[in-house]
Amino acid sequence: MSSIYGNVVFSDGSKANGGITVSTSWSSEKAVPKHGEYRLEFSADPKRTITVFIEGKKCKDVYVNANDVRVDMRLEYSPLKGVKIL
Repeated sequence: MSSIYGNVVFSDGSKANGGITVSTSWSSEKAVPKHGEYRLEFSADPKRTITVFIEGKKCKDVYVNANDVRVDMRLEYSPLKGVKIL
């Protein structure tokens, strides 16, 4: 099994703790960061490029092949515009 994991922090240095959803193009699994950390585990090894999304917005494309892949995210929040990936 492989996974995508990492940290989610805001531009002010605070850590995401609920309220934010991380998902991928590979599966319908979703993760909600706790204390700034998240992990999405796959039941099978994808052996392909997967897009990581945060709140439905594209964050990064990563290749997943039998190993865990770290994807850290830095965000900015605006009450009017929502989450912006930095």
